[in-house]
Amino acid sequence: MTEVLWVGNPHNIPDGFAGSDAFNVRSVTPNRIEDAFPADDIDCVVYDPSDGTDDDNAAVLETVCADYPELPCVLVGNVDGVGEGYVFDHVPKRDGWVDVLSDVVRSAVERRSHVSYPLPDDEEGRLTEVEVVESLDLRGAFDRISEIGRYCFDTDMCFVGVVNDRRERFLSCHGGSVEELPREQSVCAYQILDGGVTVVSDVLEDPRFENRERLRELGMRFYAGAPLDIGGVRVGSFCIMDAEPRDLDDDESRLLRSFGEEVAEKISLLKELG
Repeated sequence: MTEVLWVGNPHNIPDGFAGSDAFNVRSVTPNRIEDAFPADDIDCVVYDPSDGTDDDNAAVLETVCADYPELPCVLVGNVDGVGEGYVFDHVPKRDGWVDVLSDVVRSAVERRSHVSYPLPDDEEGRLTEVEVVESLDLRGAFDRISEIGRYCFDTDMCFVGVVNDRRERFLSCHGGSVEELPREQSVCAYQILDGGVTVVSDVLEDPRFENRERLRELGMRFYAGAPLDIGGVRVGSFCIMDAEPRDLDDDESRLLRSFGEEVAEKISLLKELG
């Protein structure tokens, strides 16, 4: 059964939704939203802002969409002026809206259509492998290879990142001092879906990333990444970035892939020894 947290006036929860065999619905008022988290058993949040203030809206969306971007969020009713800059699904209160809400919640939970980054089909197993890799405490273990990578590709930055459920953590970052990025701000969140080399010639011209504020702060225009494949599971990426748009030729793509394979082999060896 899908666990749904209704945020808003509990009297506004429609009987056809709360009484469904598909959903177990509990509620919290907007001003108590932080009391509901962290909660691993919540599958989806439904927010009804009809009785909320601007402060309520900000608190709910900051808690749900910003702090828990992997959690499906559906807004119902009138959302004019609500949630600019956040990612959520929306169901207007029109004829038949309760049935629509049920369908949207199911889709959001099953397909992750709401989130600001995509999820691999093997996400659950992938995160299990990521947890093992993160337990090895590999920060700094790849500083030399990231330094060589930056030199070989003549880029502003070269880094080794592991993507967990909410963040990309950098095991090494040559050319910068970035330790992590929220997953919704990370280009590597898309790279881990790709079995090959991912190239974004101009990040600011790509609709997936044009509004990613953190990438603008980093000055990222060009990105290329190769997967860190550990036993068939892509846990992260070996990546390069530059402040100027550019591309990779075939030889450079093969070289970047080789860097990724080298890092993955070392992680696998350390995992066996650890």
